[in-house]
Amino acid sequence: MKVVFLVDVKNVAKSGDEKDVKPGYARNFLIPKKLAVSAESAEGKALLTKKLAEAEKIESEKNQIMEALEKHQGLVVAFKKEAKDDKLFGSVKPDEVVAEIERIVGFSAKSIEPDKPIKKIGETEVVAEFADGEKLNVKVDVSATKVKKK
Repeated sequence: MKVVFLVDVKNVAKSGDEKDVKPGYARNFLIPKKLAVSAESAEGKALLTKKLAEAEKIESEKNQIMEALEKHQGLVVAFKKEAKDDKLFGSVKPDEVVAEIERIVGFSAKSIEPDKPIKKIGETEVVAEFADGEKLNVKVDVSATKVKKK
């Protein structure tokens, strides 16, 4: 008997999976305890349709991320910070770099490597990681602005 699992059942199936189980196991245990529903029932068909739609949505999102990353290969992100004699006051924090990359690319980055503040003037290579392990090499260009005298 084919059933669609509503919750994870250890060593059997995960939530949303469709699996063929013995009829007695389904009728006497899984269905009465609301762990699964029959795949032929309206609820089972609705769950399978929902799972397919979610899978298509995830695939579509992944394709959009891939297209955006291909479009932005070799991206250069520029920051201006106050400096005196090539000595930077403060730093460019990883959060600032991530926010700027997200603004340009249009998708949220999970992290960047190296995850340290940039404390020098010039170009620094970082790798931004997006969903599903997709990576984008980005150059961070920190330029100096003169310190304003009071």
